[in-house]
Amino acid sequence: APLAAFREAQGLRARVIDAEEIYNAFTDGLAHPEAFRRFSAAGVAQAGGPVLRYLLFAGHGGSDYKLEVFPPGGAGAYPALFPLYLVPQVETVANPPGALLLPNDPVLGDVQGDAVPEVAVGRFLATNALELAHMVQKTIRYELTETWKRKAVFSCDWQNVGAKYANFPGIAAATAASFPGAGWWLETFYPAPDQSYLAPLWRDTYYRTGISYELQEGSGFYYFVGHSSDLIAGNSGANKLFDAPMLRAASWQFAPVALLMGCRMGRWTLLDLKSEQQAIAEAGVRNPESGFAAVVSAAGYMTTAEAASFSQAFGGQIAAGARRLGDVWRGAFATLGHDRALALRHMVLLGDPSLCTRPDQTARGTSADWLLAQGLSGDPYADLLDQDGDGFVTWIEAQAGTGALVGGMRVIRLALPQAGSYDPLAAVPDPDAPVIVLSVEPLAGLACRVVAADDPGSVLWTPLPWRPVGGEAWTTGPIPGDWPLKQVEVPFDGSARRRFYKLVSEP
Repeated sequence: APLAAFREAQGLRARVIDAEEIYNAFTDGLAHPEAFRRFSAAGVAQAGGPVLRYLLFAGHGGSDYKLEVFPPGGAGAYPALFPLYLVPQVETVANPPGALLLPNDPVLGDVQGDAVPEVAVGRFLATNALELAHMVQKTIRYELTETWKRKAVFSCDWQNVGAKYANFPGIAAATAASFPGAGWWLETFYPAPDQSYLAPLWRDTYYRTGISYELQEGSGFYYFVGHSSDLIAGNSGANKLFDAPMLRAASWQFAPVALLMGCRMGRWTLLDLKSEQQAIAEAGVRNPESGFAAVVSAAGYMTTAEAASFSQAFGGQIAAGARRLGDVWRGAFATLGHDRALALRHMVLLGDPSLCTRPDQTARGTSADWLLAQGLSGDPYADLLDQDGDGFVTWIEAQAGTGALVGGMRVIRLALPQAGSYDPLAAVPDPDAPVIVLSVEPLAGLACRVVAADDPGSVLWTPLPWRPVGGEAWTTGPIPGDWPLKQVEVPFDGSARRRFYKLVSEP
């Protein structure tokens, strides 16, 4: 599982579990969403503290998870579904008015029952292995380091007039204000008070400006707030900013994270097995190469006040330095409090909740500026690999203050044998004497020596004998620059109050 291995390398404990294992453990083998809620509770209520923070479903879901209404066929679009908890929503002001049954994913991670999830739940809405592989690739690729990834694009709907007035530009601007302090720089596209036609904001081919051009150039975050439906973002079909088919056909090279604040854009349970009709959020994340890496949006109707409060709570978590998307998600719900969080149980997170969204540093805390200075851009694994083969991965090099592509020396361990098993007064170090194990990275193939002194400011440093780790014979010659082994042992003087070691190149 490439994504699980990627997260493990970042320091998380990741496990891939078949849903059947969870059903068997928590609902006596019954395929029921309560199994996932109990699984989350078990992961949070541990004696030593919570061990579960993120839960990612790999596969589509639906209320007909037994496939009784839509039995699977040879060409079926949704051959297997995760069972869902649903939340009803009645909307009397909609045209036409009616009721919806919406996915209720926050409840799966809500252990305390206060509408604030302790576990961030996300979904890869894949229907086959190839589609899942594309989602994994987009997710991992999102965590590369590039200067342009720090760009956050903010947009909104027309504010309208009279009784339909809504200050969408103000909501967008207030949310955007939280981002620059966290390392983002902004591009904004807000319509003028009399600009109801939004198409030029998306793509102005004459001036070659607009949101789509910014996404083509590369950005790490996209935001929209305004009127919307399942398929359309904007105040009407004629005046839309974008729609689901546009996201399905999108071709920008890098898939950003999106926060889409409007009505029903996240209703991924809009299943149409004949045409595979997809809501906006689903269309974005299921684009195999482009679209969005992850989307946070509402599956149902939301008021302007709810859009504003969630947007600003989300932005507040960004400003506070939350590292992963799931942490932003959980923190936003905690900021809202019980009543507002309860009203927004239909919020969805499509994508990996453990996705690292900070533009200024990696999941391991490595500075993006430092990686760029090392020439290590464009690779999500850049600080997880041992770039110079010295036995230390790059994020450790960054913390140690050494270059990722240059030489140096690190202490690995101190090996102390039992007293009496060696001669401490031997003229030549006893093979069984105490040693310090060092990891050495020769500089540009130059031979080198390990030297020691009692004071770091001393002008007299004594060359030390050395040997390969586990070897018996000591040598006083230089360590060859092309020596294939990277770890050596040097004698340890236990009688010294303090001892300093460093690596020097041979002239």
